[in-house]
Parts: sequence; structure tokens; C-alpha cells
Amino acid sequence: MTATKRLVSFFMAVLMTFSLLAVSASAATPRNGFNVSYRMDGENVVETIVFSDATMIRTVAPTGTMTIKTIESGSTSTARVKADYSVYKKICEAQYGIATTGSEVTGSQYKHRYVGTPGPVTITKDEVVRCRDAATLAKTILVKSSISALVAFSVAEYMLGQAVDSTTYERVVVNSLTYEVLFVHDNSYYTHCYHQTMSYYNSGASTPFRTDTDYYQAVGG
Repeated sequence: MTATKRLVSFFMAVLMTFSLLAVSASAATPRNGFNVSYRMDGENVVETIVFSDATMIRTVAPTGTMTIKTIESGSTSTARVKADYSVYKKICEAQYGIATTGSEVTGSQYKHRYVGTPGPVTITKDEVVRCRDAATLAKTILVKSSISALVAFSVAEYMLGQAVDSTTYERVVVNSLTYEVLFVHDNSYYTHCYHQTMSYYNSGASTPFRTDTDYYQAVGG
């Protein structure tokens, strides 16, 4: 083999190495207070959320079980909740192109198809009071629910931005309904839409005295 051929072979090997690295690497989405990234581990989808004071690794299996591993202050805790595997698979596939709109998707060209809900999450007044920023409140939500990281952050930002007097309620119950938004003309996929309802309850009350709804959209999740 000539020196020129050896140089070309070496150059091609380097290019292939960097290409493989690019495929296997996961994109991190920065937010004020944390970064989130997704990757595949075999068939499992792994969501890694790095906060300033903790790391949360949430693994979703095809069976619909999410294992939540939280590493904080030198200790590790583990919890398990139900999760929608197909939603997390789309989040992982679309992570390089996530874009939010922040309001309901309306128009005759779209239709909503209900996907599911991870179930209600209850946040106590004390937990909200202790949270000085959206990232901290999002962490509180994420350890209890299979809501995706950016949706939890959206809920936290909305709740803190509403400036509801914490002396007027005992708990907030958050429900996040997941929809796929499709184009009517050919039934093709456009985005995911999350309807987040936050219901505020007084101590001992069975019905909320206030209910707010916020919307979050992203390709995949």
C-alpha cells in the first residue's frame, strides 16, 4: 500500500469514528437550572436530567414501566411509575428538533388524538414554598410522575408564574393529558400537545377552589 492510500484509509477511519460518535451521542437540552438528554439503551429509553445539586436517570421499558433513579447529596433513591413508552421513544427520536409553541394548537387543519395520561401528581403547599425556582419544582414533580422533563418544567414555570398565594391552598393536583396532533388531510403526525390542568385545594376540601390550564407542544414530547 502506498503512503497516499494509507493516508486516505486513515482519514476515512477517523471520519467513520466521528460519525459513530455523533450517532451514539445524545443531545442535551439546557434549561435554567438543569439539562436533559435522551438515549437508547437497547430497547429502553433513558432520560437523564442533570440539576445543579442532583442527577435523575429515568429509564422507560417497552413494558410501560419507568424506573426513576435519583442521585442527590451522596445518596441514591429509586422509584417506579407507569409510563407511555411510545411517547418517550418519539422524544428520543426527535430530540434534535424539539420546538415548543406554548399555546393550544387550533385550526381546522389539525385534529387531536388522545394518547394517555401519566396520572395525577399531588404537590403540597410546603413543597411549592420550598421551591425557589422552576427547576427545583420540576425535580419535585419528576420524582413522582412519568411526565417528561420539559413538560414538568413547563408546569413548574406556569405554577410559579401564577403567583398564587400559598396560604390559600393545601395542595395542587396536576393532570397532564397527552395528545398527538395530526394533519386532517392525510392523518400525518405534526406534534405532541400536552394539556396541563392544575387544581388548587383548600385543606380537607374535595373540590378545587381554582383550576388553571396550560399547554405545551413539542415534536415527540
